[in-house]
Amino acid sequence: MTAAAAQGSFFAKFALGYIAYEYDKDYKKAVEILTPLLSEQFLFPAMLLSRIYETGGHGIEADPGQAKKYRYMAFSQISSLSEEDVMPKALSLYGAETADEITDRLKKLEKMAENGNLHARYALYDTYMQGTGVITDKEKALRYLQPLIDKNDPKALYTWYLDTKTNPEYLTAAAEAGYPDALYLLYQIHRNIRFDDAFDYDRERAAEYLKQAADTGHHDALIGIIADLADSYQFPDNDTNTQISAYLAKLLEKYPDDPEALMLASARYGDQEGNIYDPVRAFELNKKSAELSPLADSQDQLAYKYARGIGVEQDVKKAVGIYKSLLGNPYFQDKAYRRLTDLYFSFDTGGEIDEKEIIAFLKKDTEENNNYRQAHFYADYLLREDPVKNRKQAMELYQKASKYTPGADAHLAKALISLNTGDNEQALKLALEIMKSEYSRSLLTEKEWNDVTQIVFSEGKNDLPARQFWVLLALRDNNAEAQKLITPLLGQDPDVTYYYARLKLEDAEDKPDMTDEILRPDIELMMKAADQGSPEAGEYMVNRLKSATRPGTQSNLNQAFLKVTGLTERDIVPRLTQCADAGEWACMYELGEIYYEGQYGVNADLNASIAWYEKIPDRDYRFTESRLSKVKKSRDTLADLNARVRKGDAEAAYELSYAWKNGDHGLTQDPEKSLYYLKIAAEGGYENAITTLIDNYKSADTLSPEDKKRLLSLYDKLPGTGNNRYLRDLGTQYLQGSNLVSADRQKARYYFSKAGDYGEDELEAMDQFEINVRLTDESPNAAYETGYAWLLGRGVRKDPQKALLYLQKAADAGHNHATILLADTYEKGVYDKNTQQRIIEPDWDKAIVLIRAYQGPRDVSENITFYESTIKPALAGDSSAMNAAGEHDRSRGNYDAARYWFEKSAESGYLPAFCALAGVTETNDGRMAALRRGAEKGDSCSDTLLAVMQLKENRIPPDSPEWAGVVTRVENGLKNSDESVSKVAFDTLARLYNGTLSDNNGSSLYNADNKKYLALLEAEADKRADAQIALFNYYRQNNDTDKALSYLQKGHDNGDIAATEALYEYYISPEYCRRDDADPAKAEQYLTAWLKKSDYPENTDNYMLMPPETMTKTMGDAWLEGFCNTAPDPDKAIAWYNRSLEYNNTHALEGMYNAYVSKKEAAEAYYYGSLAGVSSREGDKLTDTLTDAERDAVLQRIKKNRNMSNTAVMSRKLMHNGRKRKAVMPWRHSRWGSTMPVANVFRKIRKNALLL
Repeated sequence: MTAAAAQGSFFAKFALGYIAYEYDKDYKKAVEILTPLLSEQFLFPAMLLSRIYETGGHGIEADPGQAKKYRYMAFSQISSLSEEDVMPKALSLYGAETADEITDRLKKLEKMAENGNLHARYALYDTYMQGTGVITDKEKALRYLQPLIDKNDPKALYTWYLDTKTNPEYLTAAAEAGYPDALYLLYQIHRNIRFDDAFDYDRERAAEYLKQAADTGHHDALIGIIADLADSYQFPDNDTNTQISAYLAKLLEKYPDDPEALMLASARYGDQEGNIYDPVRAFELNKKSAELSPLADSQDQLAYKYARGIGVEQDVKKAVGIYKSLLGNPYFQDKAYRRLTDLYFSFDTGGEIDEKEIIAFLKKDTEENNNYRQAHFYADYLLREDPVKNRKQAMELYQKASKYTPGADAHLAKALISLNTGDNEQALKLALEIMKSEYSRSLLTEKEWNDVTQIVFSEGKNDLPARQFWVLLALRDNNAEAQKLITPLLGQDPDVTYYYARLKLEDAEDKPDMTDEILRPDIELMMKAADQGSPEAGEYMVNRLKSATRPGTQSNLNQAFLKVTGLTERDIVPRLTQCADAGEWACMYELGEIYYEGQYGVNADLNASIAWYEKIPDRDYRFTESRLSKVKKSRDTLADLNARVRKGDAEAAYELSYAWKNGDHGLTQDPEKSLYYLKIAAEGGYENAITTLIDNYKSADTLSPEDKKRLLSLYDKLPGTGNNRYLRDLGTQYLQGSNLVSADRQKARYYFSKAGDYGEDELEAMDQFEINVRLTDESPNAAYETGYAWLLGRGVRKDPQKALLYLQKAADAGHNHATILLADTYEKGVYDKNTQQRIIEPDWDKAIVLIRAYQGPRDVSENITFYESTIKPALAGDSSAMNAAGEHDRSRGNYDAARYWFEKSAESGYLPAFCALAGVTETNDGRMAALRRGAEKGDSCSDTLLAVMQLKENRIPPDSPEWAGVVTRVENGLKNSDESVSKVAFDTLARLYNGTLSDNNGSSLYNADNKKYLALLEAEADKRADAQIALFNYYRQNNDTDKALSYLQKGHDNGDIAATEALYEYYISPEYCRRDDADPAKAEQYLTAWLKKSDYPENTDNYMLMPPETMTKTMGDAWLEGFCNTAPDPDKAIAWYNRSLEYNNTHALEGMYNAYVSKKEAAEAYYYGSLAGVSSREGDKLTDTLTDAERDAVLQRIKKNRNMSNTAVMSRKLMHNGRKRKAVMPWRHSRWGSTMPVANVFRKIRKNALLL
């Protein structure tokens, strides 16, 4: 050993230091030997020095500061060592080398190095750098490394920096070349695990280096990244689980016999939160590690598994044997004794452990070492020996041990019971505290847990939390004793009854197979608990009732609750009152809210609201204090407003009107009171009130003489107030005549002039009309302009009949604009919506003459063709042609003309015209009248849609014979040969049964009925895709995913695009990985299919996003971030972003930028970042590496792209405009909100338009 040390062997020198420490007990000599050995490559001296200074003695004083310094030095170096660092260099076969031998060895190495042997060159470098047999010569050593540096050899670059701490770019270059040690060292540096002034702390970059090092198979990097992932906030989501599995597989493949790797793998397979949990595998890996290494940790974990039967059959004897073998390890002796103590007190060890030895250790550990982690075991022993004499000491030990383990409280609780000193209540309290914590329970042994439950059983009869735990243990743990305890209490003890019913109903909440009869016993138990005075049960009943009476789809439990209890929304306030009277704060709070808002059939009552809030003892409960303050403020505000109104304050009257209108300050909405105060405010001259009241009057269908007088007086208050828009409006009424005033041209001028800028256009139109009307005999254009003005009411009161005269005069003079306008007028007719009268009926005989005489630029060939093909037969009495004429007008938005033709077709007996007529009728009463006529004549479409409207009108009591008849008529519509009628029937029934059928105000009309809803969907599933999608949603909501997906797949297989889209949305990676069944392959499959089916064109409007570009970008985003169970793939992300850019050339630009940043492709990142106008810290660092030439090339590419884009946009616009000129005008139905090309015609959707 001494010869080896003389050769310069660090290990040999360290061994001499260790001998001085361990065997000679000469710490001073050990320090003298070890201190010169300290280096960044040799951690063992630092570790041993740390231990020496920590304990002190044998010639060295204890020094915690020195101990901490050396310990930190060791830990900062330990993770950077390679195998070469810890392997001692070989000694000469002849012991210490002579000078000649050293010279010969160096000559041989020199020759080998000259011949290109890298190992020889590194050996020479190491010899002179370490001074192994030679004088240390750093410069000479580095000369051997220089040729390798010149060739950018990554190991040489790394070694140079490691030994010189110069040229940090060498370390970066070695890492970029993929040298594992360099990657790992940079990870340590950027994470401040190792300190280096040449590099900054950068957590993100550190993570990148760690990943790269791990990907190369670096031992410590693999261990580090697995540990980081397991400790991360995201674990155990699918992404972290997947990464851990992949890295763990690589670690075990590369280091199958490495004890540290095996123990890490054992820990991961033993983690129940991970998706690779396999206790048997965890045991096998632990066992292999223990066989390969005598390290105490491996043996300790193996014994633990044997003792508790984790992954192996329980074998306490083997566990005891392992721990006994560890007693000989001076560094693990105390821990081994503690493990044996646990086994002795927790299991039947069969006499394998000597009690006296254990007790002696416990006594020493607690009394001498002040270690109280197992003091509760010693306390048990003391009480067993002499409960009177040792009681005080035992209690102190229990208290001290409880700081470390909840098991101590379990032992204390049991001791308090057994001592029989009247501390049973304290024992129960301790037991309940343990039961409240899942974590505490997980730390107890089975014996300790049984002791705790027995205390709760025996002492908890008069304790509510204890009895609740009886229920919990009975239902969740199937504990037979707990079940026996609660059975006689059900229906008798309101608290136990409530808690039992609540847990049972919670279990049933999301189960689709829960029927009314299955749920009935637990609902009735909850009712009984509430009736017996349980405030919690009362609160539950109210909350469930509020939930069950909300509009929309209801769960099976909610529907069963209403049927079993027979309660309705009217019972909410009485139930809440009963609950509040029982002392439940939540119910008091809810009543305060209800009386403030005026809900559930009670009028708003601020005093009642305040009274309920004030009954809550704790003002910090929920928002009691702030709500009480708000209600009082509302009460004071209302009092103030009313007082000010009594004094004639117009503004206060307006505020009070607004409050009554909107239900503010706790008032119930009341339009009449709102109008009353609004009139007061207006009469008081408040401008906002004046204009608001004018708007109210204008919207009225009729005005009484008194209303007219008041309205005109309001207008008279406006001049000079700046409300010129209203003055212009009054001028228009005088110009055209209205239900307020008769036409008066002079007064119209007066109010237009008073309206300032707002009236300028109207005055100009009046002047122009007066000029034109004087020139009509001289100028055809003046005649045209005059006729145009009469037709539209521009500067004159609208009069279509007079318009015809002037337009005819201009047309007779050859004026093309007049000719075509007159033709259009005769073609469509004129209908006055105010009087509901047709002023000019369509007259195609006159229209066609004008169309044929027209010589202008407009192409009228289609009009002529339409006349010959459709109008002539219609005029000749062909009812189907009349209907076709109506369809033609409706498709162009000419509803008045369409109504004319549909009415004629219906009168002639053409049944399809009735539904079409209803579709263009503006009022509900008019539609129902048209449908009723059709139904009476036997039209099935009319009968179905009439029944639908009757359901929506909600005038028929549900479940009455008449209501059942209406539902039957809608059901008959399912069989209608017209798909659109059948669809309306299906949609109506689906909404009826799932509780979403609403009236015109959006309020739900009927309660849901899941049974009927499901029966409808199942019956229609083979016939319609929308039923399949609804079944998907239904079964997914009820936690039957496989069945849900089967319906979607059926719809997709049948070609339904909506089902395909739903499948894509299901399998796409959700945000935050909320599901574990995201599937990238399936998401791509269904998105690709959807894109083919949808056949969307390129989107030329970059400001309006369409589904193709958003869905493809979402797919790219998912790949860029990584699916929940699949690692990120920027290449696939780029492929999908490119597809998105094919539809919209800007939407996915930022995604492209981020993808190329992740790929470290600087030029592409610069290109797409410039186009998108985005940047990031990481991206800026990347693009900073571009040369000027590379930047210029990218900028030229951007310029070329923009020029091409501008050209393409112009070309698309020209093509688009060309298509517009050739295409038939699109049809937009103003009420139904649908847009369709004429090619589809209203034929396909005319009937279901009524409900859209």
